[in-house]
Amino acid sequence: MPAIINLRVLLEEKVDVTETIGEFQYRVLKSIIKMGSEVYYTSIESEEEEEYLPIRIVAPEGGFQKTEKRALNEGRPFDMLVATLDEPSFEAIVQGVSEITRNSNRFDVGDIPARLILFNTVRSKLYRDFLSSHTAKIIKISSDMPVLIDTGKSRFPDLKEVFRLAEELWEYFSDESLPDVDVEHFQIKSYKLRGKQVNFRNRNVFSIDGNLEIEFDGSDEAELKKANALMHFTEFSGVGLFRKFGNGSVRITFL
Repeated sequence: MPAIINLRVLLEEKVDVTETIGEFQYRVLKSIIKMGSEVYYTSIESEEEEEYLPIRIVAPEGGFQKTEKRALNEGRPFDMLVATLDEPSFEAIVQGVSEITRNSNRFDVGDIPARLILFNTVRSKLYRDFLSSHTAKIIKISSDMPVLIDTGKSRFPDLKEVFRLAEELWEYFSDESLPDVDVEHFQIKSYKLRGKQVNFRNRNVFSIDGNLEIEFDGSDEAELKKANALMHFTEFSGVGLFRKFGNGSVRITFL
C-alpha cells in the first residue's frame, strides 16, 4: 500500500549540513525506522539495489536547499514527506514513531539529538486505486526537484525510460497485473525544461527540471488505463537517479 507520510522534526542542536539535504533526511528516517524495526532497518542497510528501496524522500517544491537547509542551520523544525511503497516500510515507520512517542519524542540522528513534533499520514493508496482513478489522454509531469541523469541510467524526459522504470517498480511491489502498453502511442505535446550540471555526492551530474505534457493518440482504453496508473504511480516511486534521497520527485496532473 503506497502512502505518503508527513514527519516534522526538530534538532535539539544546530547543525551545519555537509551532506545533501536528501541524504540527511534519509538518515533521520532510518533512525526512526530502526527504533520501530531493527530487522527491517538491517534489510534496508543490506539492500543491493538501492533504487528499489521501498521508501524515498519527497522533495518540496523548489528543492531542498531553499527550505530545509536554512531551517536546520537555524535550529527550526523541518518537514519530511516520505513515500512508502509497501506495507513493511509503512509499519516500520509507524512503529518507530510510536517508540519515539513513548520516549518523550526524543531520538538520535547519529550524535545529533532530535525531537519528532508531528506525525500523520497525508495520503495512502492501494495499487488498485491507481487503476481506477484517472483515464486522461493528456498527462502533465512537473518536477519538484531536478531529475538527475547519467549515462546508461534512467533518463528524463525519455518516455520509454519513464514507463519502463514505473513498470519495473510496479511489478516489484504489486501483485496487480497490468495490460501491455505501447509507448509509441504517447507523444510529447509540450514542454518547458531546463538542463544544468549539479554537484551530487562529490560528482557533477546532469539534471533537468521543469514540466512536460504527454498525449495519448491510441484507441485502446486498457492501454490508456495502464498508462495513467503508471504515471500516477511515479509520484511515489520517482524517476531518474538517487530517488531515495528526494531526487526525481514529480507531480502528475491529468488534463
